[in-house]
Amino acid sequence: MQLETLDILFNILMFFMWFAIWPCNNRDLVFNPYLTRISLTSDAIINFLKPVFFKTPKPVIAVSALLFVILFRATIFHSMIISHESSWQIPFGWENIILSGKVSMTSSAIFSLVSFVMFIFNIWGISVLYLAFTRNTPGTRIGGMMYNLCHPCIIAPLFARPVIIIAIGSLVSFLLHLTHPQIELILSLLALDVSKTSIISFIIRGIAGWVNIIPILQQTMLILIIGSWLSSMTASRSLASICTEWIDFLLGPLRRYHVSIGLFDITPLLFIVATWLIHGISITVLSFAYKIL
Repeated sequence: MQLETLDILFNILMFFMWFAIWPCNNRDLVFNPYLTRISLTSDAIINFLKPVFFKTPKPVIAVSALLFVILFRATIFHSMIISHESSWQIPFGWENIILSGKVSMTSSAIFSLVSFVMFIFNIWGISVLYLAFTRNTPGTRIGGMMYNLCHPCIIAPLFARPVIIIAIGSLVSFLLHLTHPQIELILSLLALDVSKTSIISFIIRGIAGWVNIIPILQQTMLILIIGSWLSSMTASRSLASICTEWIDFLLGPLRRYHVSIGLFDITPLLFIVATWLIHGISITVLSFAYKIL
């Protein structure tokens, strides 16, 4: 049995806990419907846990609960993996890192941590990509939501944001390297095979991890295209409004240039094709650079 669906559900739960750690602009929480729903869900989870923590501050509750869920997931998945009932995999760059067979609890714990870090990494990667030149909360609802979801990365200077993303990707690459069954956690970086685990290698894989947000954007765009077609057939104005808003956001600067065939706007489809080409070329170049090191 594959654990991907359960893994995503755990990450979503932990994301609401993560959101409770960082303060948000009260105006955004009130006037941004996307952010309001996230905030209400996050508060509901923290309020549910408050009786256990008594008068502990909200961020401390969130951090404690987050660490507990990371270890809880690692324990459950570890028992399923060593019984050969399941395998746990994380797509990263050009690879699918798979945890299966007789693995240590340490590897499962690292994998659980990395899985959540990857979840946050993807959100931050998308936010930095679309809000690269934004110093303050954007005026659009989606832009404002992505800006607040990117805390604390978004408060860094503009030039430092891509560096932070690549650094996190490099760290994820290193942690995934530690989950290899032949590598124990007590090994230091200096004791590893330098030809394969040099800093440059980790940086290349970190960049590849960032490039891997492109399939997420493609899948989201495809869902939105289908949603817009359904809104036309069902005459649902609310669904049409949401799909149009998100499609315009994902198109970025391309939303200024509409390509139509008759009554159909094929710009979103061209976006999918163009990003597919960019992703394929980028991953090929990065994997080649990694192999020649």
